[in-house]
Amino acid sequence: MRITILGVLLAVLPAGHQTAGSDSDRLEVQSWQAPHSGWLYVVDAAPLAPAVLLFDPGHGEVAGTIRTGFDAAIALSPRGDRLYIASQVYNCKQPNCDLLAAIDTQSGRVLSLTPIPDRIHYKVVAPPSSMIVSADGRTVYVPVWQGLPSGDTPVAVAAFDTVRERFLSGVIDLGVCGGISFVRDRR
Repeated sequence: MRITILGVLLAVLPAGHQTAGSDSDRLEVQSWQAPHSGWLYVVDAAPLAPAVLLFDPGHGEVAGTIRTGFDAAIALSPRGDRLYIASQVYNCKQPNCDLLAAIDTQSGRVLSLTPIPDRIHYKVVAPPSSMIVSADGRTVYVPVWQGLPSGDTPVAVAAFDTVRERFLSGVIDLGVCGGISFVRDRR
Protein backbone atom coordinates (compact mmCIF):
# COMPACT_ATOMS: atom_id res chain seq x y z
CA MET A 1 0.00 0.00 0.00
CA ARG A 2 1.24 3.43 -0.78
CA ILE A 3 -0.17 6.72 0.38
CA THR A 4 0.88 9.20 -2.21
CA ILE A 5 0.13 12.67 -0.94
CA LEU A 6 0.93 14.62 2.21
CA GLY A 7 -1.16 17.72 2.70
CA VAL A 8 -0.34 20.48 5.11
CA LEU A 9 -2.58 23.26 6.37
CA LEU A 10 -0.87 25.89 8.46
CA ALA A 11 -2.37 28.59 10.63
CA VAL A 12 -0.40 31.61 11.76
CA LEU A 13 0.00 31.55 15.54
CA PRO A 14 1.33 34.42 17.61
CA ALA A 15 4.72 33.54 19.11
CA GLY A 16 4.35 32.05 22.56
CA HIS A 17 0.55 31.57 22.33
CA GLN A 18 -0.35 28.22 23.82
CA THR A 19 -3.51 26.70 25.20
CA ALA A 20 -3.44 23.75 27.56
CA GLY A 21 -5.14 20.47 26.75
CA SER A 22 -5.77 17.34 28.76
CA ASP A 23 -3.00 14.72 29.04
CA SER A 24 -0.57 17.42 28.00
CA ASP A 25 2.50 15.18 27.83
CA ARG A 26 1.47 12.97 24.91
CA LEU A 27 -0.26 12.69 21.57
CA GLU A 28 -3.75 11.27 21.53
CA VAL A 29 -5.23 9.22 18.70
CA GLN A 30 -8.88 10.26 18.94
CA SER A 31 -10.21 8.23 15.99
CA TRP A 32 -8.65 6.15 13.21
CA GLN A 33 -9.39 4.05 10.11
CA ALA A 34 -6.76 2.16 8.11
CA PRO A 35 -5.84 4.49 5.21
CA HIS A 36 -6.18 3.70 1.51
CA SER A 37 -4.06 4.80 -1.44
CA GLY A 38 -4.48 8.51 -2.17
CA TRP A 39 -5.67 9.51 1.31
CA LEU A 40 -4.12 12.65 2.77
CA TYR A 41 -2.42 13.42 6.07
CA VAL A 42 -3.18 17.04 6.95
CA VAL A 43 -1.58 19.15 9.67
CA ASP A 44 -4.28 21.32 11.23
CA ALA A 45 -2.49 24.00 13.25
CA ALA A 46 -5.67 25.34 14.90
CA PRO A 47 -4.63 27.31 18.01
CA LEU A 48 -7.07 25.57 20.38
CA ALA A 49 -6.89 22.02 19.02
CA PRO A 50 -3.88 21.27 16.81
CA ALA A 51 -4.14 17.89 15.13
CA VAL A 52 -3.10 15.65 12.28
CA LEU A 53 -6.11 14.59 10.25
CA LEU A 54 -6.41 11.54 8.00
CA PHE A 55 -8.55 12.68 5.09
CA ASP A 56 -10.43 10.49 2.59
CA PRO A 57 -10.71 12.77 -0.48
CA GLY A 58 -12.94 10.30 -2.35
CA HIS A 59 -15.69 10.64 0.25
CA GLY A 60 -14.74 14.12 1.52
CA GLU A 61 -14.46 12.84 5.09
CA VAL A 62 -11.99 12.91 7.95
CA ALA A 63 -11.14 9.25 8.63
CA GLY A 64 -8.83 9.80 11.58
CA THR A 65 -7.73 12.45 14.08
CA ILE A 66 -4.56 12.59 16.16
CA ARG A 67 -4.43 15.45 18.66
CA THR A 68 -0.91 16.89 18.72
CA GLY A 69 1.03 19.58 20.50
CA PHE A 70 1.89 22.87 18.82
CA ASP A 71 4.01 23.41 15.71
CA ALA A 72 3.37 19.91 14.33
CA ALA A 73 5.30 18.52 11.38
CA ILE A 74 4.74 15.18 9.67
CA ALA A 75 6.65 12.71 7.52
CA LEU A 76 5.42 9.45 6.00
CA SER A 77 7.59 6.36 5.51
CA PRO A 78 8.11 5.27 1.88
CA ARG A 79 5.89 2.19 2.36
CA GLY A 80 3.18 4.27 4.06
CA ASP A 81 3.21 2.07 7.17
CA ARG A 82 4.60 4.68 9.59
CA LEU A 83 3.62 8.29 10.15
CA TYR A 84 6.09 10.43 12.11
CA ILE A 85 4.75 13.46 13.96
CA ALA A 86 6.94 16.05 15.67
CA SER A 87 5.22 18.55 17.94
CA GLN A 88 5.79 20.72 20.98
CA VAL A 89 4.29 19.54 24.28
CA TYR A 90 1.62 21.79 25.84
CA ASN A 91 2.68 24.04 28.72
CA CYS A 92 6.12 22.52 28.98
CA LYS A 93 8.43 24.34 31.39
CA GLN A 94 11.64 22.68 30.12
CA PRO A 95 13.99 24.00 27.39
CA ASN A 96 13.35 20.99 25.08
CA CYS A 97 9.63 20.25 24.83
CA ASP A 98 9.36 18.48 21.50
CA LEU A 99 8.50 14.83 20.89
CA LEU A 100 8.75 12.64 17.80
CA ALA A 101 5.90 10.12 17.66
CA ALA A 102 5.97 7.04 15.45
CA ILE A 103 2.43 5.98 14.47
CA ASP A 104 1.41 2.67 12.86
CA THR A 105 -0.79 3.90 10.00
CA GLN A 106 -2.89 0.71 9.82
CA SER A 107 -3.94 0.66 13.47
CA GLY A 108 -3.37 4.30 14.45
CA ARG A 109 -1.36 3.06 17.45
CA VAL A 110 1.46 5.21 18.88
CA LEU A 111 4.56 3.00 18.66
CA SER A 112 7.06 5.33 20.31
CA LEU A 113 7.58 8.86 21.68
CA THR A 114 11.12 10.27 21.62
CA PRO A 115 12.29 13.73 22.79
CA ILE A 116 13.70 15.93 20.01
CA PRO A 117 16.56 18.06 21.33
CA ASP A 118 16.56 21.64 19.97
CA ARG A 119 13.89 21.21 17.25
CA ILE A 120 13.41 24.37 15.18
CA HIS A 121 10.24 26.43 15.62
CA TYR A 122 9.16 29.21 13.30
CA LYS A 123 7.48 32.34 14.62
CA VAL A 124 5.20 32.85 11.63
CA VAL A 125 4.62 29.90 9.29
CA ALA A 126 6.85 26.84 9.04
CA PRO A 127 7.69 25.40 5.62
CA PRO A 128 5.35 22.57 4.53
CA SER A 129 7.95 19.79 4.67
CA SER A 130 9.99 20.32 7.82
CA MET A 131 10.71 16.57 8.22
CA ILE A 132 11.31 13.69 5.81
CA VAL A 133 11.86 9.92 5.97
CA SER A 134 14.72 8.32 4.02
CA ALA A 135 13.88 6.21 0.96
CA ASP A 136 14.60 3.00 2.90
CA GLY A 137 12.40 4.11 5.83
CA ARG A 138 15.25 3.73 8.32
CA THR A 139 15.91 7.43 9.12
CA VAL A 140 13.71 10.45 9.86
CA TYR A 141 15.46 13.79 9.32
CA VAL A 142 14.43 16.69 11.60
CA PRO A 143 15.78 20.29 11.55
CA VAL A 144 17.34 21.48 14.83
CA TRP A 145 19.13 24.57 16.17
CA GLN A 146 22.84 24.52 16.99
CA GLY A 147 22.67 27.05 19.80
CA LEU A 148 20.20 29.57 21.17
CA PRO A 149 17.45 30.11 18.56
CA SER A 150 17.75 33.36 16.56
CA GLY A 151 18.04 34.51 12.97
CA ASP A 152 21.82 34.03 13.13
CA THR A 153 21.87 30.62 14.83
CA PRO A 154 23.29 27.81 12.71
CA VAL A 155 20.79 25.16 11.64
CA ALA A 156 21.41 21.43 11.39
CA VAL A 157 19.58 18.23 10.55
CA ALA A 158 19.28 15.52 13.21
CA ALA A 159 18.81 11.88 12.17
CA PHE A 160 16.37 9.59 14.03
CA ASP A 161 17.03 5.85 13.64
CA THR A 162 13.57 4.27 13.22
CA VAL A 163 14.84 0.77 14.07
CA ARG A 164 16.62 1.69 17.32
CA GLU A 165 14.11 4.48 18.06
CA ARG A 166 16.72 7.05 19.00
CA PHE A 167 18.47 10.07 17.55
CA LEU A 168 21.94 9.36 16.20
CA SER A 169 24.89 11.28 17.63
CA GLY A 170 26.01 14.30 15.65
CA VAL A 171 24.09 16.45 13.19
CA ILE A 172 24.42 17.61 9.57
CA ASP A 173 25.46 21.29 9.69
CA LEU A 174 23.56 23.56 7.28
CA GLY A 175 24.92 26.90 8.50
CA VAL A 176 22.60 29.88 8.90
CA CYS A 177 19.33 29.15 7.02
CA GLY A 178 16.06 31.07 6.78
CA GLY A 179 13.93 27.91 6.62
CA ILE A 180 14.19 24.27 5.71
CA SER A 181 12.05 22.18 3.37
CA PHE A 182 12.81 18.64 2.22
CA VAL A 183 11.99 17.01 -1.11
CA ARG A 184 13.07 13.42 -1.85
CA ASP A 185 14.51 12.52 -5.26
CA ARG A 186 12.17 9.80 -6.65
CA ARG A 187 14.57 8.51 -9.35
